[in-house]
Amino acid sequence: MSLLRAIPLLLLVLPAVFACKCVFQRPEVVLCKADWAARLHVLSRSKWFGRTVYRVELEHGIFLKHPNTSEFGEARPHHFDIATESDCALDDLRVGAEYLLTGSYEADSGLLSFITKHFKELSGNFVVDRCSQVADSKGHVFEWRSLPKRLEKAIVERRLNLCWNKNG
Repeated sequence: MSLLRAIPLLLLVLPAVFACKCVFQRPEVVLCKADWAARLHVLSRSKWFGRTVYRVELEHGIFLKHPNTSEFGEARPHHFDIATESDCALDDLRVGAEYLLTGSYEADSGLLSFITKHFKELSGNFVVDRCSQVADSKGHVFEWRSLPKRLEKAIVERRLNLCWNKNG
């Protein structure tokens, strides 16, 4: 096979080789590792400096687990942004849907954080990716309405050992 014929084939195969591959983790592990967890309603989606940014609304006014940082403080934002950027970007959330989302909190995320904080409250600090979500065995992120009822009840009642004592 000539090199010219092999190049298009390689271009088709390489994305599949380097695509995001998440290892299934039990919900307890995902929630324990996360800096924050919340029931969020997706209001909008946009692209900003190469990141997918979701404007979300905090459902029921509470974080299930909140960031353990002085920057977060006592104020609990009702609307804020979450950003995703990586090979495993969480870029397929549906606007209008509610999700149980988890992620990291970047207390000092540099210029991006400085700029966004001055235009939107706490924007740019909440980061999500596909592999750090409570998902089914195929890697699909659960919408809140499709969470297994036993898991939803345990989360809401905080019956699971999810590291609440440390951060929540």
